[in-house]
Amino acid sequence: MKLAILETGVPPEGVRDQFGDYPSMFRTLFGADAYDYATFDVQAGQLPARAEDYPAYVVTGSSAGVYDPLPWIDPLKDFLVQAKGARPWWASASATRSWPRLSAAR
Repeated sequence: MKLAILETGVPPEGVRDQFGDYPSMFRTLFGADAYDYATFDVQAGQLPARAEDYPAYVVTGSSAGVYDPLPWIDPLKDFLVQAKGARPWWASASATRSWPRLSAAR
């Protein structure tokens, strides 16, 4: 299965020195050969061409906040909204956080 890692930042220096960058950490966590990984440097403006291109997404950590006025934040938010609409809500990357709200709306 294809898995896209949307890299939105870099770990602190001490963590990075010990464990590598965020995509490396996820490859180690999930298994180096478990998925067909693709990494996108979101801060550099990289996103998949279409949300449907990957069945699963991981968004890495970042020191930036969702309301920070950075040029890559709004495109990422728009992409994630598009990706969530491209598959059932329970299969989206944000399902864990959204589940109680979505359940209450039903």
